[in-house]
Amino acid sequence: MKKVLLGLVSLSAFAGSHLPLDLSFEESRSLYQEFINTQKHNKSTNYNPMLGEFTAYNTEMELAVNSGERLSLWIKKINEKRPNNPIRLTSRETQRGIPIDKPSRYSPKIVADRLTALRAKMPQSMQDVLYNGTTITSTFSVDEETFILNARRASGIYQTATRWNMMSKWLEALKRRKAKDIRGFYTLMNTENLDHKLKNIMSLDQKERNTLINALVGICINATGRLDKTCEASLKDPRNWSKLINAKNMYMPRAKMVWDSYFQISNPRTDVEWIPNGPNVMRVVFKNITDPEIAKWLKDNVEDEFKLPKENFNMELNYIQGSTGTAFLEFKPGVTPHVKGGNKIVMDSNTDIQEYGVRWTIRHEFGHILRLPDCYTEFYDEAEKVMINYQLDTTDLMCSRAGLMNERIYKELKEKYQK
Repeated sequence: MKKVLLGLVSLSAFAGSHLPLDLSFEESRSLYQEFINTQKHNKSTNYNPMLGEFTAYNTEMELAVNSGERLSLWIKKINEKRPNNPIRLTSRETQRGIPIDKPSRYSPKIVADRLTALRAKMPQSMQDVLYNGTTITSTFSVDEETFILNARRASGIYQTATRWNMMSKWLEALKRRKAKDIRGFYTLMNTENLDHKLKNIMSLDQKERNTLINALVGICINATGRLDKTCEASLKDPRNWSKLINAKNMYMPRAKMVWDSYFQISNPRTDVEWIPNGPNVMRVVFKNITDPEIAKWLKDNVEDEFKLPKENFNMELNYIQGSTGTAFLEFKPGVTPHVKGGNKIVMDSNTDIQEYGVRWTIRHEFGHILRLPDCYTEFYDEAEKVMINYQLDTTDLMCSRAGLMNERIYKELKEKYQK
């Protein structure tokens, strides 16, 4: 049975943490609407809550945001006429992730450029509805494949524009987060014959030389936290290139600690049972859920995800009355799913719990209940004036919506919980 629960968490709850990188279109829209509510007295948004839209499109950013609102309404009207075959913009197959070596970069200029490129190719009938104010109906005049393709692209631009509007409120914090940009460590760890190349840096072609020097700057920042020009000035000075191996050896241990911090459990739970030399089963307790359908939904999703046939490993979720330290589930309307205080999973009650994105989310958030950290990052690069984000491993459940339970997670759980 399909079940949609009806039932806000302040966006400020995410100011000091990571806002998920791969939100769905509707998740982005819900979060942004809440953000707008907190900004209703900020005239710079040009947002009119009475009309539910921006009243003036002075920039491509505003046009991109308004088009997302119109797209949402359009799809809603279309789906009301086709309840058994709704238009969906996301699925398991559409999840691609944001690899560390191909990070996402966004800014108002990038949004404007993407919007211009999209409008140059989008069918005129779709442009008229999304960007020119044509009346929204329950139909579309292009074939379904073309509609979904262009709707996904418009959705992506909308999500980037709204993300910038939200995240740019915390630029100072996001500037500091650059100290955890771990791409330099990743590059050096995956470079063959690294010491030989560093010793003979002058013999490398300019592209490879710049790549390695920039990577060394990155691990220097990881190790020292210095976001000024100190690391860059030292390591880009040819007079210091005879000491590059020493610099690498000095900075790499601390950079590795930063890398590991994205994957390692630092405060394991005490209410987990995993007995050595017995069945390879990790038993986790959870507070009773009165709704039997929700209880079954949570147990089925958790136990389906946290298993590894290769290791004959399974997780067993058991409901108990519990106490203040027992994990529990709460639904609130319009919330971005998250774990609060290490024990409370908060999910959006306005979503269909059988949607792929919601099922993936509860599995990811349960990973946080097990104290697994997020393995993605986002920061503001002041020099380039762009926001940058990426996932350290797009195949990993805790890094990416394209990811799943894997050997890495199993080993980390086993190390921390098998007694």
